[in-house]
Amino acid sequence: MAVRRMSLRRRILHVLFVLAIVSLVVYLFQYGEKTSISLHSVNMPPKILDVQMNKFSRMCLNLNQIPIIKRLRSEKHRKIPNWLLSGHAVEIEEVNNPTTIQNIQMNKMTHACPEFFEAIIKDPKPIYQLCDTIELIITARDCNRNVLKSGGDFLWTWIKTDHFKASQTQEGNITDVGNGTYIARFTLRWVGDVKPVVAVVRTRQEVEYLRQLREQIPARFANSGYFKFNGSTEIVPCHTTPWMNLNFTKVKINKTRHLCNFTDPATGSPWFCIKPINMPCHAYDFTVGDTDREILHDKSKLLINSSKTFKYISITPDSITVQVVQGQFVSSCELNKTPMCNSLRGNSIYASSMTNGIKASGMYYKDVWKPLHCRKSIFDKERMIKTLRNKYLLLFGDSTIRQWSEYINATLGADVCTAKFSGTSLVYSSRYNISVAFTIHGFPVRGNHNTATSTEYIANRLDSLQIGGNDVIIVLSVWAHFTVNTLDFYKQRLLGIRNAVYRLQTRHPGTQVFIKSANTREKGLASFSNWYAWECDQLMRLMLGNIPGITIIDVWDMTIGHHTGFHLLPKKIVVKNEVDLLLSYL
Repeated sequence: MAVRRMSLRRRILHVLFVLAIVSLVVYLFQYGEKTSISLHSVNMPPKILDVQMNKFSRMCLNLNQIPIIKRLRSEKHRKIPNWLLSGHAVEIEEVNNPTTIQNIQMNKMTHACPEFFEAIIKDPKPIYQLCDTIELIITARDCNRNVLKSGGDFLWTWIKTDHFKASQTQEGNITDVGNGTYIARFTLRWVGDVKPVVAVVRTRQEVEYLRQLREQIPARFANSGYFKFNGSTEIVPCHTTPWMNLNFTKVKINKTRHLCNFTDPATGSPWFCIKPINMPCHAYDFTVGDTDREILHDKSKLLINSSKTFKYISITPDSITVQVVQGQFVSSCELNKTPMCNSLRGNSIYASSMTNGIKASGMYYKDVWKPLHCRKSIFDKERMIKTLRNKYLLLFGDSTIRQWSEYINATLGADVCTAKFSGTSLVYSSRYNISVAFTIHGFPVRGNHNTATSTEYIANRLDSLQIGGNDVIIVLSVWAHFTVNTLDFYKQRLLGIRNAVYRLQTRHPGTQVFIKSANTREKGLASFSNWYAWECDQLMRLMLGNIPGITIIDVWDMTIGHHTGFHLLPKKIVVKNEVDLLLSYL
């Protein structure tokens, strides 16, 4: 009996042990935190750098069997990037380039005071009907309450009804009359109490100051370049220009500046690091953006970074009433029936209000974005799967488009797995053959730990793509990390991307290419001003929006006036509407 009891006890213990192991494996498989295996070395081609799991999905197994990984790993850019291979030490003579803000002078003009700006609704009525229009007259004043005699202020205007979670920007652009007067026109597309809003984002003096700041001192913040060699690490400044911020306590610069020149030979995109004292250039490991070292003296910080800059102004009357007519609560107010969005794919002028400057790009109603140029659909999980089945969605750019990949990942949930390889984050479903890949653009990047061997320029990525056609969708978003650079620098980067898109279309006709516009963001440092974002957005639309077959996903208006506020990384409900708009074109 004792032997039988021992045998039974062992069997029970064995079963419990097996169940514990299985439970642990299942837990890690579904809920494990990110796991990273670093294989980086400048002397070896990058392989699968790491595999990650998150709260949305499980990690991908058998990565070599995933079609998109097999295809992307065969491309030439999966080797060490040419810009890193070509890195070499150079010497340049120190010159008197501006390294502080002290060299920038404010124009001697009457200073605008946003607290004294005012706005009125022209010829207000007791009751309005759907599709009526209102005209908002905005008057800019100085600190003595005198009307300014010139324009140039950077304003946002919108109307909203909080009860319906409804909002909409003005029709087209705000008219700057040039004498301190601005005019914004709105079409009333929903019923209820509608409140107009005017925000002075930057005054004309600040706009001029920001323009000089950008063009004269593009290297006013730092990137920390980490070099690793023979077990040692050295941190030095890196930037797109040799005349970078040298606010590093351990870096001493003599008359001759020693640099590692990592300029990309294919695109001409410049990237420099101060050469480490005891390390070769090929020891470059990764870069971390360091905005804490932004060069702005105290007076400039007070002027440009003040929280008072973003100012809401009073409006008379502060609200109007739009009444219900024949049971209708909302209307697009379009004379002709709007087409489905996918019928306009490739015709960018319809996708951007800021391209034609005639009407608002859309409106929110009950937290659903309704574009005015086409009919957008709402996508739940099943409809998303149906649209993306058997497709490759390749996202190139910054974190504002990485959110799209994360949202798709969260929506599809257990039906996808995730992986990261050679600088690309992948969301993959073997069941539905869906591949969503996000790759960050090349330098400048203000993120954390951008590994040298996995950082590549978009033009080179597009040139090396061996996939294309109707089942390949490419979305580009290139603006958020370029607000500190000169417009000429940004223009050259866009020109390289533009030419690469033309070459891609020649190699793979039918490939669908989209441009995600810039979005608004929270108040912050001067280098991240919304005015810079708006300027980049205008240039991006001009240079990329007129490529045949390109579609612009206009999210600028989608992020002005939404009840969740202004965020560089918009809230989930806004991201959903952005992704739904993209999917509506497919």
